[in-house]
Amino acid sequence: MFKLAIEVDIIEARDLLASDKNGLSDPYVVIDQTAGFTSSIKTPVVKESLSPVWNFNTVVCVDPSFKKLKFRVFDWDRFSADDCLGTCSFPASMFADGVPIDVWQPLKQKSKKCLFHFHGCLKYLSFMDVFV
Repeated sequence: MFKLAIEVDIIEARDLLASDKNGLSDPYVVIDQTAGFTSSIKTPVVKESLSPVWNFNTVVCVDPSFKKLKFRVFDWDRFSADDCLGTCSFPASMFADGVPIDVWQPLKQKSKKCLFHFHGCLKYLSFMDVFV
C-alpha cells in the first residue's frame, strides 16, 4: 500500500491581524484535516508577534486522492476560544513528485492583507515508510 507524503515547512507569516488587547497576536498554524489524514498537525505558538517565524518541519501523509492542503492561522488565547487570523489552501496539483515548492501565499481574512510562507515537497512512501 502506498501513501503520499508531503514534507512541509511552515516558515513564517507577515502582517497578521492584531487580535489581543496589546496590539499583537500569539499565532500558530493548523494543517487542516481536509488533506485525507486523521490527526491535526499544529505548530508551536509564537508569543506576541504579527510577523511570526515558525521554521516548523513535518511530514503530512495523505491519500493519493487528496485535493488540497489547507492551513489555518490562529491567535492563541488563554481564557477564550482561539481566533482565526486567516486561511490559505494549496491544491494537490501544485505538488509534483520530488519537486520542491516555495510559496508566499496571501491569507484569506476579513480586513488586512497578510502573507504566509510555505515550502513543500511531495514524496511517495511505502506502507513500511509511513509506520516505521
